[in-house]
Amino acid sequence: MNIIQKFNNFPGHVRRSPRPWALVGLYLILHYSLVPMIPTVEMWLYAVMDGVEHVERIVNTVLAVVLVGVVVLVALFAKRRVMAFTFLAIAALTALTITTNPDERVHFAQYAILGMLLHYAHPAANREGLADIMIMVAMAGLGDEIFQFLLPDRYFDLRDVFMDVMGGALGLGLILAFKPMVSKTPGNLNIPTGT
Repeated sequence: MNIIQKFNNFPGHVRRSPRPWALVGLYLILHYSLVPMIPTVEMWLYAVMDGVEHVERIVNTVLAVVLVGVVVLVALFAKRRVMAFTFLAIAALTALTITTNPDERVHFAQYAILGMLLHYAHPAANREGLADIMIMVAMAGLGDEIFQFLLPDRYFDLRDVFMDVMGGALGLGLILAFKPMVSKTPGNLNIPTGT
């Protein structure tokens, strides 16, 4: 199916499952509405926490605690542990090597949540469905960066878009790792359907 047909069919997807798409929309509205406030909040945190280093430690600690929690959940409940741990390892390496900026690491978590919400709204049963979700994550990340470019004291950064896409892939991969296995049929990648 070409991109124009997908775009034309999109309202039908929303009508069939309005609640999950409403969650995606609300999440994106919340995310985009907070973008202009981030520099002010960061400066306030730097002042209150006595410097950038303390804020970085706190953000990194919170992200590490979340990562440990996800690892425990994967070890206990994931149906595809190898897949989940692979995604987590890639995510950790990406977050640790691409940037030292905690703000960019937070992008990773934000877009992992977006990837999960998009899968809830548009369950992927094949490569095309997975690609659709990743394209939507990339478009949201690109829109975020364009919006930041238009704001004073903000800038466009392709690394953030990359982190957003990697975060979306992490969220999507974790969702798929927790789904039960389904039988393989023609055109199906053995990826679970439904929510």
